[in-house]
Amino acid sequence: MAIMETGTQRWLWLSLIASLCLGLATACYEQTESRPTDENGPDENGEEAPDQAEWDAIRWFTRQGPSGANARLVMTLDAEISADGRSVRFAWDAYPWDADGAAHFFTWDGQRWRGGRFDVIAEGGESSKDLRNIRNGYNNLRIPPAGTRVAFAWTSADGRERSNLVVDRWP
Repeated sequence: MAIMETGTQRWLWLSLIASLCLGLATACYEQTESRPTDENGPDENGEEAPDQAEWDAIRWFTRQGPSGANARLVMTLDAEISADGRSVRFAWDAYPWDADGAAHFFTWDGQRWRGGRFDVIAEGGESSKDLRNIRNGYNNLRIPPAGTRVAFAWTSADGRERSNLVVDRWP
C-alpha cells in the first residue's frame, strides 16, 4: 500500500528538514566562535595557536640569540614599524617574564619566515626599539625591500616562551 503525500505534508517535511539543518549549522558556528582557546598549546580539539604553523616553519638565525622553535605562546604582542623604517613601536597585554626578553625580526621569503633576535627587551617590556641592529646586519639580518612582509615577536631570553607573530609590511 503506497502512502500518498499531500502538498501540505511535503511542505511540513521540507520545513522540518530545513529547520534542522539551520539549527545544526548555527550550533556548529556558535561552538566554533565561542570555543575557549588555550594559548599555551593545543585546545580540547587538538588545534594549536593561530600562528603555530608559521612559527614552526621559521628558519632561525641563531648566531646572536636563541632559537624560539618549540616555544610556548604566553603573550599577545602588537608592533608597528615607523614610516621611515628606523624604529618599531610595541604594545602587549602582559609582560610574562621576570627578566629580559629577546626581540626578533623575520622576513618572508615566499615560503617561510627567516630571521632571529635583533635586540634585547628589558624586563617589563619596551614600547619602542630602534632598528639599527637590523640595518647593521646584526645576526645576519638585513633591511628588506619596501613592501616585503616582515614579522616581529618576543621570546623569553632562553627562547622557551613567546609572543604571537606580528605581521606587517616593510615601509
